[in-house]
Amino acid sequence: MRVAESVRHTGLKPFSASAAGAADRRALVHAEQVRTSYRTIPDSCIGSFLAGALFAVSMYRQVGSDTIVAWCLALAGSLVLLMASYIGYRRAAPLPGQERGWEQCLFVSNLLHGCAWGSAGVLMFRPELDIYQMWLTLGLFFVATSAMGAGIVALMPMMYGFVVPVILPLLLRTAQLHDFLHIVIAVASALLLGFVLYTAGRMNRLILETFHLRFENELAFKRADEANRAKTSFLAAASHDLRQPIHAIALFVAALKSSTLHAETRPIVDHLAASVEALEGLFDALLDISKLDAGVVRPQVVDFPLHPFLARVAQDHAADAEQKGLRLRVGRTRAIVRSDPMLLERIVRNLLTNAIRYTKAGGIVVGCRHAAGGVRIAVCDTGVGIDAAHVPQIFKEFFQVANPERDRAKGLGLGLAIVERLALLLGHTVQVASVPGRGSTFSVTVPRGEARGAAVAPARVEPAVEGSLGGALVVVIDDEAAVRNAMREVLGQWGCRPLLAESVEEALALLAASESRPRAVIADYRLREEKTGIDAIARIRAELGAEIPGVIITGDTAPDRLREAQASGYHLMHKPVRPVKLRALLSHLVA
Repeated sequence: MRVAESVRHTGLKPFSASAAGAADRRALVHAEQVRTSYRTIPDSCIGSFLAGALFAVSMYRQVGSDTIVAWCLALAGSLVLLMASYIGYRRAAPLPGQERGWEQCLFVSNLLHGCAWGSAGVLMFRPELDIYQMWLTLGLFFVATSAMGAGIVALMPMMYGFVVPVILPLLLRTAQLHDFLHIVIAVASALLLGFVLYTAGRMNRLILETFHLRFENELAFKRADEANRAKTSFLAAASHDLRQPIHAIALFVAALKSSTLHAETRPIVDHLAASVEALEGLFDALLDISKLDAGVVRPQVVDFPLHPFLARVAQDHAADAEQKGLRLRVGRTRAIVRSDPMLLERIVRNLLTNAIRYTKAGGIVVGCRHAAGGVRIAVCDTGVGIDAAHVPQIFKEFFQVANPERDRAKGLGLGLAIVERLALLLGHTVQVASVPGRGSTFSVTVPRGEARGAAVAPARVEPAVEGSLGGALVVVIDDEAAVRNAMREVLGQWGCRPLLAESVEEALALLAASESRPRAVIADYRLREEKTGIDAIARIRAELGAEIPGVIITGDTAPDRLREAQASGYHLMHKPVRPVKLRALLSHLVA
């Protein structure tokens, strides 16, 4: 159908639900009707020109040359007028509510075009020549019905303005002959004309429904997108505002633990540290999801042997399994796989953590088997199992089958959401098989690797924190007073000389009064007056003329800001920062 095909042209783009501003949907639909009617004019003119040439050649000997030339000139004039209207509309590109004049112009052009064709029914009427008369009748009805495949069917006045002038002169001329056969032909022609207009009306209603549905979908999508953006913005702002005080608390607790405490105070501080660590775990899980959604995680794919990898992960969880009285076994394998060892480790760790958490008795087996085109790593347990109705939901954030009370000991409900995102990033397939009351098997299928290029999967290296930082001058820029005070405490305990500032201007003023050059700059990503820590570190480097190591600490989880911070080239840490990791990083930077 030409209407559908014409939408793919690039001449006139469809209106969107937001194109008219305050215009209602009816105005949008009407504007789209006019636009659709105009878009098929070039194709219609080409078809009309070719059909007219065929008519002129076939009827030339039966009709006088003067008549043929006059008719051809009339048809050509109507086609020129149509193309002029099309070009004018395309250049003007009227918005919804501005198309009324163009609609009238198109109606007049179509009416004249239809009259040019309809005049053939009178000028070329030859009742004594049966074959030619039949050709004339069939040709004019073909021209009339072809309008249903053009854009003018989107506007019924355009259909009436073209189809009726094409058929009516022939119908009236036929009825004037008064013999029975021609009266029958005239009646049949009238019925056929009515059927064409009736069919065009049904197509017109279908097109209108399509336009209405399209705009409804666009508006619904726009509202959903706006709601999603608002939700993302709210969550990002809430996450940042929550991370700020927790970051300061974590630093104060670290400073407190390093201090000399009374025996009765130590358990309270330990409980406080455990609570802070639980909060850090929650924010780390949310951050992992934000990183994956933001696309800042880049897999480093290598070939490596699977057994040492699985044995190390299982060894790290052996104490947890033993504490619950569970057997934890790793099947031996010589398989070589191709993946990112660190990201795959996170997948297996999350699956193994869940297996231990939801298994009360029995054991857990971590193994693998060869699958089509890869190796399937499986974590099998004898736990509570999962009902089939819940399996599609377990990979959603915060969904937990048996934790309506939100018991923190049963996890946060983010582990499998991270597993799914990591598997998607790596191109791996995750599968679940579970029987309630008997256990579950979670598996991830990984491509096979080559033994020739296999490397040992890197083990996790815990940060070294022993030793003093040797009185190194460290600049801290943060607009939160609580964070600056906490940084003063921990940096002082680590042997640093902290230089604390609320802004880069204050930091530069303090540095100007100092006799030492800073060994590192730690800056919050989001500073006041819409400035960033990236800008602050760059300015300090420029002022001092030295490539001073920089550390960006951010509480933002918005994808755009994560990507910007990641692309800065500075060391990036996320609030709440674990003091042990910060100390390890500073030890490396000032060494």
